[in-house]
Parts: sequence; C-alpha cells; structure tokens
Amino acid sequence: VQSIGVYPITETPYPHQASIRKFGTHVCSGSIIDKQHILTAAHCVVSILGSIADDTTVFTGTNNLVPGQGKGHKVFKVFVHENFKFKLGEKSDDDVAILR
Repeated sequence: VQSIGVYPITETPYPHQASIRKFGTHVCSGSIIDKQHILTAAHCVVSILGSIADDTTVFTGTNNLVPGQGKGHKVFKVFVHENFKFKLGEKSDDDVAILR
C-alpha cells in the first residue's frame, strides 16, 4: 500500500500549538491567540458537573507530549461560551473556551 502526499513529521516548533493538560495528562490541544490567551474546546476544560479542573495547565514550545517537554503555564481564568452546555455524547455549536 502506498500513501500519496504523506511524509514523516520531524520535531519542529509549531508556534501556534498548545497542549491542554489536566493533572499532568494531555487532554486536548489549543491554539495560541497571544501571550496570555489560548483557544480550545469548552468540553476540554469543563467537567460533566460543570466545574473547571483546578489543575489545568497549558504547555507550549514543543509538539512532543512526553512529560518534561515544553514550558508549562498555569491557567488562571477560563472563559466558556455562555450557551455551552456539557452533554455527554452530544456536539455543541458553542463548544469554545478561552484560557488565560
């Protein structure tokens, strides 16, 4: 089987990517908006009960998910779209959050 247009990715910096982690484990990716804000999906940071995990961190500066890679940043504030409702197994048009 031959794959067309597929090539191996080497570790290179992707300045727009971030890893969203809860209790040290990667749960979602995010996009860097500026030095203080990350765009991600609301379901990545809001639990089924509606609470936001205390130990949510953002890692930047690497595309490697191995612990110890990149620079960790504590999340101080989470802005979730006002119409977002977490429903297990259902999609939401308002599934967006900004981390600071």
